Amino acid sequence: MAGALQSDTVRFGSTDIAYSIRRSRDRNTIGISVCGPWVEVAAPLGMRAAAIRPHVERKGAWILQKLDLARRHAAIYPKVLRAGDTIRFFGRQYLLRIHPQKTARSRVEMNARQFHLHLPPEAAPEAGHKAFKRLFRNELEARLPAWLDEYARKLVIDHPPFHVRELGNRWGSCTAAGTLQFHWLLATQSPAFIRQVVAHELCHLIEPRHSKGFFQLLNRVRPTSEL
Repeated sequence: MAGALQSDTVRFGSTDIAYSIRRSRDRNTIGISVCGPWVEVAAPLGMRAAAIRPHVERKGAWILQKLDLARRHAAIYPKVLRAGDTIRFFGRQYLLRIHPQKTARSRVEMNARQFHLHLPPEAAPEAGHKAFKRLFRNELEARLPAWLDEYARKLVIDHPPFHVRELGNRWGSCTAAGTLQFHWLLATQSPAFIRQVVAHELCHLIEPRHSKGFFQLLNRVRPTSEL
């Protein structure tokens, strides 16, 4: 059984590392994970925040390295796809098969744990990448509304408009006009992680800054049962 989330911060060099603590009676050791822009610490039930901080400080260099990789979107799959590559899709790994076809438009099919990419003759090197980008964007547009509804109800706010697009080094954003934006590469991540991003951006509709109030709000509505 998991306890309530608690937010804390340590200083490593000149950088503040913010993280959430999730306590559980099923744990007897401390575990640290970095998922995208978030740092999560799993700790035994009853362990005080002061006892956890030294563990986070000792892992500071590793945490900052992982956060930097997330910000730069370390390649999830190569831009020029080749047969035998591994493709991540909603947190699972799929083997890529490439097939020639006569029609002009590239297409992607999924069968068991494999993706089948059908490419026309003399297709541009980036054609496969563009085909997966279409697939990922369409899948996110179909799945995001249910998660947005779930957390909008918890926050007692209306379902906001959203777009799936290229967002550079961000998984999601909230515009000043109240529109949420999500990176199409989120389709490579697990549903649990995507739900965290959804909850995070929805909370920004109420509190634009990463203030103490924002993290209190996030800890109240975030899908902790899947962490």
